[in-house]
Amino acid sequence: MRGDNVVTSKDVARIAGVSQSTVSYVMSGRRPISEETRRRVEAAIQQLTYQPNAGARALASQRTQVIGLVVPFEPVDDTPGLLPFIETIAACAREQDYDVLLVTADEGAAGLRRLAGRSLCDAIVMMDIGATDGRIPVATELSVPVILIGVPDDSAGLHCVDLDFTLAGRLAVDELAACGHRRIVVIGYSAALLARRVNYVGRFLRGTESAAADHGWPVAAFSPVG
Repeated sequence: MRGDNVVTSKDVARIAGVSQSTVSYVMSGRRPISEETRRRVEAAIQQLTYQPNAGARALASQRTQVIGLVVPFEPVDDTPGLLPFIETIAACAREQDYDVLLVTADEGAAGLRRLAGRSLCDAIVMMDIGATDGRIPVATELSVPVILIGVPDDSAGLHCVDLDFTLAGRLAVDELAACGHRRIVVIGYSAALLARRVNYVGRFLRGTESAAADHGWPVAAFSPVG
């Protein structure tokens, strides 16, 4: 350990009895290392409470170990539904030795360009996707991978992850049919969500309408008040 109390990979290598490059390989996983050597290095890291310098590691690997996460700027009706996604993304990132950089969606396409142009992250996850979303044309041109949580109307060539809201709507109608019901009323989404054209809203409603049509039933959708 150096006099200024800053622990380096050289200190870890000395305690573990290995080379500094071996410490780097253990931490990056870029080369196979024997289990015994790995245990010695990991024990030394724990003993010294070593944390690698993020800037130095980024320069050496050309990777930031950061994921940019674009989240809604203002609280909206569906904000509680977004929180489990954010929590899970952050937890999974930590498991892979990544940090998460939160960016608010009010920056729009300019925010995406800033993340990629300044090399602030290795990939971007976009939430709160609109059925037609002005950020998507820019996202497809970035130098870093972009994943959408949500499926816009035109998803060609995009990497999208989401629940199957269309199937959920169909399953709900089919279940009502199996129970003997013949009239379908959807107590749906608020006027604010409908106005924003959030992607999953239309998908769910299309699923219910499609299934109701298959059964030959009318379907009415109402927005809750307040």
